[in-house]
Amino acid sequence: MTDLIRYLSGPLIGSVIGYFTNYIAVKMLFRPHREIKLFGVRLPFTPGLIPKRQGDMAKAVGNAISRNLFTSSDLSKTFFSEENMRKVSEKIIALTDSEKSIAEIIESVSAESDASVISAKAANVITDKLIDAAEKMNAGKVLTDIAADTIEEKKQSLGMFAFIINDGILNSLLESFERKINKYIAEKGHEKLYPPIEDMVFEYCRKPICELSAKTDKEKAVDMLNDILKRALPPVFEKLLSDIDIAGTVESKINAMNVSELEELCLSVMKKELNAIVNLGALIGFIIGIVNSFI
Repeated sequence: MTDLIRYLSGPLIGSVIGYFTNYIAVKMLFRPHREIKLFGVRLPFTPGLIPKRQGDMAKAVGNAISRNLFTSSDLSKTFFSEENMRKVSEKIIALTDSEKSIAEIIESVSAESDASVISAKAANVITDKLIDAAEKMNAGKVLTDIAADTIEEKKQSLGMFAFIINDGILNSLLESFERKINKYIAEKGHEKLYPPIEDMVFEYCRKPICELSAKTDKEKAVDMLNDILKRALPPVFEKLLSDIDIAGTVESKINAMNVSELEELCLSVMKKELNAIVNLGALIGFIIGIVNSFI
């Protein structure tokens, strides 16, 4: 009996020592939460490893997430896959069956949304684009060229009086008209174009969407919208992502957590593994105790 106790006591004591050694080591990862001082001197291993290195851990996690999980290329592939883009396009085109008007949909999104303000802004953009296009194409030159061709045709019917409108006079008049037309477009174009365009946009916004899209080929519209979205959205999305400091955001969130929350977060992920380490300590202590009993 004495020999049995002697042989069993070593493994059991080793097992208990191994268990509690690893248990304390695991606990020291998180505790104490704050440093402890004795006579003004900080005690070793205080605070615990995780609280002490919280800032470093926050930075490492932030960098890992931004570099490996939330990369712009991976997110773009996910969001702008053919399947997702087609779903978005189909959802948008499905709105064309709605009895609601564009204005009603805009105002239903938010109480602060005002369809008249949005339609006014749209009219302003359209007007600016039209004037810009007119200036780029030199609308004055285009109109005077048309006028010159018309005058040349009409001259044939004047017979002997056609010599009165010679090329010198005609070119001088046309050049004057060209300058005045271009000047008028630059100075008065917005003032003259904006009111009718605003009325037209506002009228369209108040019509039921199904009425506006009655003659639309839905399948072709989906394909066209899908193509537009795939071309237009990815550059905007990548620019948006580049402006967001994902690593910094994650780092600040982890740093803002108190130590108890951080401990709970870590344990929710690693509890089984940490318990296995504690139990492994008991097993190793038991084996060492057996070996020691035979030495």
